[in-house]
Formats: sequence, structure tokens, C-alpha cells
Amino acid sequence: MKKYNAQPPNFSYTFSDFFSVFKAMMHLQNNREKVYKDEREIFEEKTKKYFNIEYALSVTSCAVGIDLACESINLKEGDEVLSCAINFYGTHLSVLKCKAKLILVEPKENSVQIDPEDLMKKINIKTKAIIITQMNGACADMEKIIKYVKNKEKKFNKKIYIIEDIARAFGTEYYKKKVGTIGDIGILSFQTKKNFCTLGEGGMVVTKDKNIYNKIKELRAFGDRRVYGSNYKLSRVQCAVGLTQLKKFDKYNNKRIKIGQHRDKLLNEYKEYIYIEKYKNIKNIYTYYNIMLNEKFNREDRDKIREILLTKYNIDTCIANEPTYLTHEFINKNVDVNNTRRATNLGGRIISLSIHYNMKLRDNRFIVEALINSIKEVKK
Repeated sequence: MKKYNAQPPNFSYTFSDFFSVFKAMMHLQNNREKVYKDEREIFEEKTKKYFNIEYALSVTSCAVGIDLACESINLKEGDEVLSCAINFYGTHLSVLKCKAKLILVEPKENSVQIDPEDLMKKINIKTKAIIITQMNGACADMEKIIKYVKNKEKKFNKKIYIIEDIARAFGTEYYKKKVGTIGDIGILSFQTKKNFCTLGEGGMVVTKDKNIYNKIKELRAFGDRRVYGSNYKLSRVQCAVGLTQLKKFDKYNNKRIKIGQHRDKLLNEYKEYIYIEKYKNIKNIYTYYNIMLNEKFNREDRDKIREILLTKYNIDTCIANEPTYLTHEFINKNVDVNNTRRATNLGGRIISLSIHYNMKLRDNRFIVEALINSIKEVKK
């Protein structure tokens, strides 16, 4: 029986990638890096054009990018940062590293995207930033969020930064605008489980703010001999791979979008069991494919369904994501875990199904049939 991996790499290395690595290695080995333009600079220029934004800086990982973003706005003890409880824990650790207070926000009803209404209630005079994680290939309601934030800025007479974590939304569009460019700072991930990979790890920070750009550029390279900093630059070899990946990136995304949209149609017939989130004016790239079991299911039911899918149908699954206070002990000890009951409930009903740009329509039909059979087996 065919194996369906929970998080298959949604990128492909071909001859062009191997050749770019070899060429970059030879430039370094022969001390010719001064003759040829730095692959890092070219990669950042190409990324700027892709996003139609003023500044881009490659970094060693998305987590480092969020760390640097927090440092660039001088996040410190006494400040508050709002972020959705349904998240990857690495995003929240960056806030706690700065000794700022992390305020968790509910997701929307039966959604993994942040709830603008709960967000608005929790913004106060101490709010320094909001981290919007654009979850799983889709996007939050940014128009409403921007409107609320501007109103609060006027009320409190202060700047509130919007940081977009687009680790899983590279290529996603909101009203035909690339996510990552809507807020003040956007951070990308090039890690193996994403749809773009620079040899296992990597990331990029994009911004239209010159001051933020200059600050992160200093922090990334030993403080530019002026202030404290370290070395967070992505290697030239990794950037060379990034350049070849960028050429075929949209093609792979578009293939996966077709698979995701076809699966949506198949699952739309089973509303008595599951919720499929619908997005308007958003180009969803389906980095992960989430379904939410309805309220008659609990966390134990969800886990049984996942076990049946694996043992009976060879379909592995993951959960993207539970609230971070349930997946990381340090976060659990440093946040109010009673303030996001909806997130706790929703986290126990999420199943992330395997999706890949090379899947066929028959794979979708098999996965959907297996899912529904598994659900019926648990609830018979």
C-alpha cells in the first residue's frame, strides 16, 4: 500500500540545484568570491522583486528572523506582544526570550487564523507588537486587523508593530498582495517541511521600513563593527540553491493549489463530520491541509481517527497546530493558559492531512474516503 507522509517536502531538488551548489563551492574554494557577485546579494534582490518590497535580508532560520525582528523594535521587559494561541511554539519563544509578556489571542471559530475581535479586546497601552502567524498557506483577516491596530495607535498615541510570520505562507496572497508585506516585517522559513528549502534550514526577513532593515542588518553581522551583534547570515551556497528554487517555486505552489482545491470539493459533502475553512480574496497555497472535526468529537476521538488512518490506510497525519502552551513546557509556565479556551478545544479537533504538489486526483479520493471511513469507525 502506498505510504502518505504527514509532512512531505513540498519542494524538489533537480540538476539545476546541484549545479548551483557545485558552482558556489568552486567560487569559494578558488577564492573567486570577489570575482563573482555574492549569491546572497542576488538572492535578496530577487526576493525583493518577488515580494515587491524595499528590503530583504537572508538569515539562518525563521526563528532567528523573528528574534531579530523583536530586537529591531527594541522589545523589552514590560512590553506586551499579542499572538494567536494556535501556533508553532518557536514563534512564541522569541517573545519570551526578550522578557516581554506574551498575550495569547483566540483563533476564529473553527479556524487556525487569529480572531481580530479577540485581538482588538486585548490590545492595550502596553502592546508593543502583534505577531500574526499566517497559518498553513492561508491568511488572517488583515484588513480588519490593520483597521483595529490603527484605531488603537490613535487612542494610545503610540506605534504598534505588526510582524507577519509567513513560514508556511510563502507565496500566499491577500487581495493579490503578497503576505509578509502587509505588516511592518515579514519572516520566511526555508526549512525542510516548507515549500521552499535552502539545504535544510534558512529564512528571510522582508520589510519596507529602512530603520528596521538597518537595525537587523547590523544585528545579523556582528553589529557592523558599531554595536553588539552576531553572525546570522545565510551561507552563499544556500543562497545559490535559493535562487534556483525561486525559479520553479510558483509552478510547484500552483500544482499544490489544484490538489487542495479539488480536495476541498470532495470534503464539502461531509459537513456533518468536519469543517473546511473557506477563504475569500486569499490565494491559499495549502502548505498544510487542515480539517477540523466538528464539536461532537474530542481530542481522544481525533487521536483514534489518526491511528486508524495510519494503521489501516498507511496515511500519516500531523497536527498544525495545538496551542503552544500544550506543546512547550516553558511557554506553559509563562502565559495565561486559561485565557484561550476556544484554542484549547479547537486544538483537539485538528487533523492535518498529507498534501503534495505531485499528488494525483486519485490520491485525493483515496485520502478523503479513508478519512471519512475512519471518522465513521470512531463514531459508529
